[in-house]
Amino acid sequence: MNFDQIREELKQTSNSIDIIEHELNILFTALPDPIFIIDAQGGFLEVLAGNAKELYLDSNYLRGRYIKDLFSSELTERFIAAINQALQTNKLTLIEYEISSEDFLEPQSVSNSWFQGRIVPLNTLNKEEKVVAWVAVNITDKKMLELQLTELSQRDALTGLLNRRYVQEDVSKRIAAYKRYKDHFSLAFLDIDYFKKINDTYGHDVGDYVLKEFSLFVNKEKRESDLLARFGGEEFIIVFPNTPKESAAVFLEKLRRGIENLSLDTAEGKVKFTISMGLTEMMDLDQDFDSIVKRADDALFQAKDRGRNQIVVA
Repeated sequence: MNFDQIREELKQTSNSIDIIEHELNILFTALPDPIFIIDAQGGFLEVLAGNAKELYLDSNYLRGRYIKDLFSSELTERFIAAINQALQTNKLTLIEYEISSEDFLEPQSVSNSWFQGRIVPLNTLNKEEKVVAWVAVNITDKKMLELQLTELSQRDALTGLLNRRYVQEDVSKRIAAYKRYKDHFSLAFLDIDYFKKINDTYGHDVGDYVLKEFSLFVNKEKRESDLLARFGGEEFIIVFPNTPKESAAVFLEKLRRGIENLSLDTAEGKVKFTISMGLTEMMDLDQDFDSIVKRADDALFQAKDRGRNQIVVA
């Protein structure tokens, strides 16, 4: 091969490199999600793509900076752990995270957003250099929809209160906390007396109205920390965190009198009603949700059996 042939080969190779570089530039320009090239210490070596300006801030300022100098210690710890996992397993690692203005060490005016980080280890010519490509995908809309669906699954459709499913999970967690930390709580069942008679006399629309107004009344009277849920039908539960049953009973008696004096204006005329309640507190013998709820339910049954419109403490 003579010199002219060598020169022609080099020229063709150079043209190929220029073409590849041009095509890569087009590719990165088209990609909406930002790609960060990050080393094992959390240093941003390069920022690519991220051209969906409605979803992402300009991240070019990150080049040459470190995660620990940008984000809170908690977020930094999560990010570095995810990078290390990708490098150690040599596999794609996924991480979901929320970022708000409070997560930045330097003042940033940003709205809360959710992202999925897709972290892939990269092979470099220098085998000692450990780097990853971190693709940040904005999943805020998806996350908000998930949260809305979760919220709907935990709410009673009629009253808007938390539902049986939620309170069962909540009380189960409180029982575990009690076993470990002795975090005390009390629990009460509330039942609207002769609710079937209200439905039969005034109709189900008025019955639904009574349930909603009762929910609003109790929600207004209880403490912010207390948990109020509709257990089913005309039966409700209140959980009183860090409250002995003696203190909870004082509140419930006041609530009972308030309901007794309540008069609701409806299209079918004024409606008055009373409530019966069974109250208990967490005990060492309680092992699960059913055990404490059964004791409160038994106390509620006694309140009804004794004439209703009263509290029985177990």
